[in-house]
Amino acid sequence: AFLLLTPVWGYMYAMILGLGSRAMNSVHVPILVLLTYGMHLILKCLVAAEASRRFSEDRASGALELLLVTPLRPAEVVASQFRGVWLSFRWCFLGLTLLNLLLLAWVIEMDMLGRGGEPQTVFSIIFVGGLVMLFLDAYALINVGMWTAMTKKRHTRAFMATVMRVLLAPWLAVVFFFFLGMVGAYGGVNAKPEVIVSSWFVLGGVVSFIAAGTAASNLDKHFGEIASLGKVETQPPMPAPAD
Repeated sequence: AFLLLTPVWGYMYAMILGLGSRAMNSVHVPILVLLTYGMHLILKCLVAAEASRRFSEDRASGALELLLVTPLRPAEVVASQFRGVWLSFRWCFLGLTLLNLLLLAWVIEMDMLGRGGEPQTVFSIIFVGGLVMLFLDAYALINVGMWTAMTKKRHTRAFMATVMRVLLAPWLAVVFFFFLGMVGAYGGVNAKPEVIVSSWFVLGGVVSFIAAGTAASNLDKHFGEIASLGKVETQPPMPAPAD
């Protein structure tokens, strides 16, 4: 997917470079932004699928239970899986980082030449915020993917649960903020684009931070129980003291 989309991205980037002062008002810029966002989304979905696949398959085959009798501690197993997913996609992360920085450099150049205008602030927030969210979402997706793989019977369910817990709220926010933009355009409500975009990134960051923290805590506390018992063991109620 990246090998196919990167040349298209490069062509669109060359187009806006050649447009000069007209680039900010060109239709190529929104297309380039959407294309970059689509590449981010593809990578995040791939990370979610891979993060949940290994533990899901090992749990079904009994391999996780066998790991418990080895000298490896559960925390080491989780850390190794985290590193494995990151290393599998590190070149994609570095490539998308470069694309975001190229877009940001273009915006800065337009501003220095006095050609940026009002969209310059919005695009700067989009490119910087998108880069931050790429890594924050990836961190959350890996942790949540490992946890859902431990708690869901099938890999497909683990993948869907991972995507929904981390990415669903920002997706819904896109629809909501688009609606606000429509209201601002036709209903007279003054919703500044930079405020809307910033709010979207803040919401996504909060969701990812909470999801990652919760999943990491659950893995630390319950990995051994689920690997051996298939579920979290609940403590039976204490019997009432005899009179």
